[in-house]
Amino acid sequence: MSQPGQSYFEVGRNRIRTKSDSPTYHANWLVAELDGQVAGALNGYPIAKPYDPGDVSELPDVYVPMIKLEAVAEGTWYLQVASVFPEHRGKGVGTAILKQSEVIARTSGPNRMPIIVETANENAHAIYRRFGFANWKRLPLVPFPGCDDVGEWILMGKDVAQSS
Repeated sequence: MSQPGQSYFEVGRNRIRTKSDSPTYHANWLVAELDGQVAGALNGYPIAKPYDPGDVSELPDVYVPMIKLEAVAEGTWYLQVASVFPEHRGKGVGTAILKQSEVIARTSGPNRMPIIVETANENAHAIYRRFGFANWKRLPLVPFPGCDDVGEWILMGKDVAQSS
């Protein structure tokens, strides 16, 4: 998917900026602000049941575990990204993002909300557990060039039908 000399991160950024038919298109994000500054954001979307990832034959191996985990999450509202800038952590922004995610998941129909997190991201894993997420499935992480991460992807999820 990348052009010569283009990083994987730039491919992702370009998709967010330009691929208007994608659920990750920038207009589909909710931005959290604190004191007039962008503090974080969330992006999510329903994963249809049955799950159809489309033609994945050309995708690099790095995507395979995530596609398999998304298949486990079919019929849910998938919280793809919940992120807070480091300088705004510990100020309630993450809690607000997760609560808003639950509202969206509950009002969009699915009663379950999953997220995928790396085992290396211990802080996020702990926050999601405190917020009621449980581990659903784990798969080995396939690193991409320039990625030093090792470990596993964890599909975590929670029932949002009765959440506050």
